[in-house]
Amino acid sequence: MTRVRVAIRVPVGRPLPDLAAFVVRCEEAGFDGVGIHDHPSSGRDAYLALALAGRATRRLQLFPATSSPSVRHPLLLASLAHSLDEIAPGRTYLTVAPGFISTRSVGKQRAPVAVMREAILDLRRLLAGEGVEFGPTSTRLRNRSVSPTPVYLLAAGPRMIE
Repeated sequence: MTRVRVAIRVPVGRPLPDLAAFVVRCEEAGFDGVGIHDHPSSGRDAYLALALAGRATRRLQLFPATSSPSVRHPLLLASLAHSLDEIAPGRTYLTVAPGFISTRSVGKQRAPVAVMREAILDLRRLLAGEGVEFGPTSTRLRNRSVSPTPVYLLAAGPRMIE
């Protein structure tokens, strides 16, 4: 029989130490993963919350739910993903989406399909140690994980799903 895996998404509304304690309780309750909303307007950072959760847990999968390349540059996202993998090796992944709440809060439109396609490719290249060009500048991560952090696109709507 196939085991059902369950991950829960939680908002960054509570103080970060409280949120980390909640994530520990999620692990104790048997959840498989926890995603923390990446909404800068909350006044708390999802990646700091994930870092605290990574230090406080041992088996939970941890991920931002979700990050937008319109709010956080792909190089920054790759660096954050690598940093989380150092804290919780093999237990993190990156989810990206066009942005709805997060982009609206910084006065931007959600990312179109072409921007998302390029961001996903750039993230995967960076996390694999490859060089990526941003305008006239070519860059790569100077430090990276042995196994690249997985990157997933969260899509809604027919064009993005395609």
